[in-house]
Amino acid sequence: MEKFEKRLKLSDVYAICLGAMFSSGFFLLPGLAASETGPSVVLAYVLAAFLVLPSLMSIAELSTAMPKASGIFFFIDRALGPLMSTVGGISMWLALTFKGAFALIGMQAYTSLFFSGDITPYAIGLTVIFGLLNLFGAKETAGMQKVLVAGLVIILSYFLVDAGVNTVFNSSVSEVKDGFSPFLTNGIDGIMQATAIVFVAFLGVSQLASVAEEVKDPARDIPRGIMYAVLTALVLMVLGVFFVVHFVELDELSKDLSPIATASEGAFTLIPSNWGLYLIFAAAMAAFASTANASIMSASRFPLAMGRDQILPSLFSKMNRFNTPTFSIILTVAVMVAFQLFLSPMSVAKFASVVQLIAFILVNCTLIVMRESKIEHYKPGFKTPFYPWMQILGIISSCLLLYYLGKRPLLISAALAIFCLLWFLFYVRSRAERKGAIFHIFHALGRHKDDKIHHDLKEINKEKGMT
Repeated sequence: MEKFEKRLKLSDVYAICLGAMFSSGFFLLPGLAASETGPSVVLAYVLAAFLVLPSLMSIAELSTAMPKASGIFFFIDRALGPLMSTVGGISMWLALTFKGAFALIGMQAYTSLFFSGDITPYAIGLTVIFGLLNLFGAKETAGMQKVLVAGLVIILSYFLVDAGVNTVFNSSVSEVKDGFSPFLTNGIDGIMQATAIVFVAFLGVSQLASVAEEVKDPARDIPRGIMYAVLTALVLMVLGVFFVVHFVELDELSKDLSPIATASEGAFTLIPSNWGLYLIFAAAMAAFASTANASIMSASRFPLAMGRDQILPSLFSKMNRFNTPTFSIILTVAVMVAFQLFLSPMSVAKFASVVQLIAFILVNCTLIVMRESKIEHYKPGFKTPFYPWMQILGIISSCLLLYYLGKRPLLISAALAIFCLLWFLFYVRSRAERKGAIFHIFHALGRHKDDKIHHDLKEINKEKGMT
């Protein structure tokens, strides 16, 4: 079996994670989320970060124990078996593809500030360009990612400093309070719906897990990279959305697909406002480009891994001379283009959150199964605290957010589950003989166990230099 080279360091891990969280989460979603809950959209970001924490911890542990391409698919498959991994793998691939498409929709919204006419063909062209870039290797892709993320963080930090100076010197405390009153315009339902929408911002964690096989020191760099990236994103996004709510009228914000650009007109004082707009535009382009790039990179690993494990045709597991999955990347780019052409921004955001939440439920179940199966070769380099309560909270909170996303996304998720079941019955079942670590729990009750998981984990530990 062809394997990836381990070329990614902590800085690459951090850049992949952070770049994937910023674009839609900060530059596009505040307006859509504010239409559900008003000024309390700031709180929605804090709640989303808190609710993603259990899944983040589970992904970090599983990634250090099983650093394999498509991370989440591999975890679910080896713990819960091919049926659940068919659901989880396709869900995660769609979630990451949705997120990449969402980033390119955002790119169109910000570009329309300067150029008139339909720019969809240009966004599709960029999608193809990023797809071609991904064909040439992960290290080259991650190198561009670091440049984009560095520029993004520098510009956003300046935006926050200038907006803070403007607020302190030109606004009274009562004026700031008035801008956030009433705080919960649609009550608890509104804040939960907004939280479910902005939850997609934290998909960067999943993107990192899918390239874990290419990380040099996964036990050290994956947990650190995830935590550093999430903390950076949370601080910058919460402060940034606070200033957006302060500088943009709620009625305008609720319909705005380029809220940071609108806020920049009143936020910048140390430089002319038009210069500020250009800076925000540059940051938005860097954010959207980094997300689209990272989404293709990570999403393409799912068809690859599913091809390796007979969930999809073996065609998708083929690697080119640059050691990247050609047909996986082509499929991902094609579907990303289709999403841009046929879905609205709100639909893309909600569908991405739905399939992500389904995958997170399975991930938390996976960690519980791996711990309780007592498999000798399960040796994570990082262990999630407060087990199993952290995972139980992750399962409950993900189910709660699914409820608040509304009926249509839930119907889509039900249709997806039915499709995955039929695919498993008519294609996968006759090819995949694995059962998963869950059978080790059954074995303790007098049932059969799956010995293949021992072999897989033993080989992984050899790759990590463990005996």
